[in-house]
Amino acid sequence: MRRAIKVWGAIMKDGSEITENTENVVSVTCHPDHSVTTTDKNYSEKKWNGEWISYNPRYN
Repeated sequence: MRRAIKVWGAIMKDGSEITENTENVVSVTCHPDHSVTTTDKNYSEKKWNGEWISYNPRYN
C-alpha cells in the first residue's frame, strides 16, 4: 500500500475490529504505516492504538 485508503473496516493486530458500525465512527482509513484513523460525524479524526493486519476495502 502506497497511500491511505478508505475502507469498510479493519482488523487490528490484537483481534479487535474497527468498522463503520463502531460507535461514533463514520469512516475508517488505513494508512501505509499500518495505523488506523476514523472520522466521526463532526469531522473529528481519531488515531487508534495498534496496527491493522487486514481490511475490507471499498470498491467504488
